[in-house]
Amino acid sequence: MNIKAVIIAACLAVATPAAAQSPGEAITPNFKHAIPNIPGKSLVALVVDYGPGGASRSHTHALPTSSRAPSSLR
Repeated sequence: MNIKAVIIAACLAVATPAAAQSPGEAITPNFKHAIPNIPGKSLVALVVDYGPGGASRSHTHALPTSSRAPSSLR
């Protein structure tokens, strides 16, 4: 597995539907691309613009489980 595949896997692991929109928050789709070697899966990016003092709740991201993941990601 190369680094590109690890990055894609990490993105897929955290790709969940956006939380309910808060007042003063604008969510704009940036792109959506199918992942060629994973049928039925896609990579989606959103841009979230917050009003003054706005922020997201604290959250974490799953780490790749591949034994070949770079040590900086483990």
